[in-house]
Amino acid sequence: MQFPPTAVIFMGVSGCGKSTALAALHALLPPALRASTRQIEADDLHPPTNRAKMAAGIPLTDADRWPWLATVAASIVDVLSVVPTSFTTTPILALAACSALRQSYRVFLGRTITEAVVGARVVFVWMDVPADDLLARLERRQLHFMKANMLGSQLRTLENPVADSDANGSYTVIRVVCSTDDSPSDVADCVRDQLFPVLGL
Repeated sequence: MQFPPTAVIFMGVSGCGKSTALAALHALLPPALRASTRQIEADDLHPPTNRAKMAAGIPLTDADRWPWLATVAASIVDVLSVVPTSFTTTPILALAACSALRQSYRVFLGRTITEAVVGARVVFVWMDVPADDLLARLERRQLHFMKANMLGSQLRTLENPVADSDANGSYTVIRVVCSTDDSPSDVADCVRDQLFPVLGL
């Protein structure tokens, strides 16, 4: 089976379950595919200045986000660049968790990755969770620099990903609707059922 280098980016506001879904889906991958998959947590790539602002309840600006997004894109490109320029029978996946709230951010990530890696494809998985559930999750979360009082700013920044999925050729978007009643395994199953057909798995 031919399989191009692929980036799957779990996106959405803080508390939507990006990292949880990524880890749960990774565990569901076939062993050979799982062995050639790398996970990237974009929160870990924020510089100290960004972390300090968010911890203080100060929303990030584009001036804060663009250098961070460039680092995220470079990290994904590094993973996918180990693949030869022609398609390979050994799937190489980069699974990333990154908010990617604005269309311009998604376009930047999609174009940067697909222009840097020949034959690459990018799929965003939008974790769409009701606002009340998001707030409850954030209020329970401990030891994270992103605080619950930042949720409103993130929701205002979020631009509907589905609306731009067909307008830009560098990526596609899958929407996963979930709530606090869904277990991580339930969410992973939902993601798998929608994502695997898109990837040809």
